[in-house]
Amino acid sequence: MNALTDATTNPKLRALSEAGVKYVLASFVDLHGNCKAKAVPLTHFEHMMAGSELFTGAALDGVPQEVNDEEVSAHPDIDGLVICPWNPELAWAPSDLYIGSAPFEACARGILKNVQSQAAELGL
Repeated sequence: MNALTDATTNPKLRALSEAGVKYVLASFVDLHGNCKAKAVPLTHFEHMMAGSELFTGAALDGVPQEVNDEEVSAHPDIDGLVICPWNPELAWAPSDLYIGSAPFEACARGILKNVQSQAAELGL
C-alpha cells in the first residue's frame, strides 16, 4: 500500500470511503465541451490516479490523432475530486490528458492552464 491507496494516510481516499463512495469517474471535457469519463471502483483508486484510464483520441471528433496513435490517459486532479450530490456512491475527478508522460496538446484543461499562465505573465 502507498499514500494513495491507504485510507489511514490519504485523507481524500479516507473521506471518499467514509462517505460511502464506491466509484470514481476519471473525466475530461472534449473540444466540443462534452464530458467523457470512465467509472472505476474506489479499490482501483491508485491505478486511476496514475493514469490507468485510457481513451482512444482518434475516436473523438476534433482530436488530432490517427487510429494507430497511442491512446491518451486521464490523470485525475486529486484536489478537484467531488462527491456527486445526486449519487453519494459516485465521485467525479476532473482530469488532464497525457500521451505517455507528456501532456496531450489537445487537452482542454491543459489549454486553459496555458492560457491562464500567459494571462498571469501579462499581469491579468
